[in-house]
Amino acid sequence: MCQGRTAEAEQLVDVARAGAPPDSRPAQARWRSLLAAVHAARGHTGDAVRLATHADRLLRPTDLLPLRADILIDLASALAARQDTAKATQAAENALALYTQKGNIVAAQRARNTCVALTRRTQASS
Repeated sequence: MCQGRTAEAEQLVDVARAGAPPDSRPAQARWRSLLAAVHAARGHTGDAVRLATHADRLLRPTDLLPLRADILIDLASALAARQDTAKATQAAENALALYTQKGNIVAAQRARNTCVALTRRTQASS
């Protein structure tokens, strides 16, 4: 998230939250995931992980694999911000599997890059 733009991002999340139908799993998951990014940018990593995890749980029973993969990448980012690289790597690997299953090669490559970066981070801290 761009430095100094978290307040603006949070306002956009508020709009998304207000417009999200309560019974829409995708809309409810998306605003939580976006808010998780705001919290992570502010250093509130516990809140970020909690929100991203909730977003993932909302989408698990659906067949919205690309959106779920996007949410898992957001979860990986929140976990990485919390220095939990093992769980972050697992979330990114799960996203990679979903992108690959759907044939989204561009997003799969981004997820692969995330996995590599997290693996390097883990090795550097060992």
